[in-house]
Amino acid sequence: MNSLTSPTEFVRRVLGNMTGLQRDCQVRVSLVSNIRYPDYQIEDFIYDDDAGQEVKIAVPVRIFRGRTHKEYDYENNDFLIDWSGKAMHYSEIQQLLDELRKAGGP
Repeated sequence: MNSLTSPTEFVRRVLGNMTGLQRDCQVRVSLVSNIRYPDYQIEDFIYDDDAGQEVKIAVPVRIFRGRTHKEYDYENNDFLIDWSGKAMHYSEIQQLLDELRKAGGP
């Protein structure tokens, strides 16, 4: 998080963009955008039943510009750009924001 221009504000705005979805969503950052304000995609989950076992599948639903936090129109191939392998769920983003606020960061 040290590379972000304003980590607390960035995380707060990401959480705000996740809030419209069910709380069972997650976010990934782009590995090819600016490190000071990375683009990010929000994924929702669909559930399926595979031979009696519930399967949880992450589905990309929205992409945001990190600089403006505005959703942008995308073509399906935009989902194919390099996204981080690690995702953070809604509750993890909430916890991170709380920790940043307690630390008094910008």
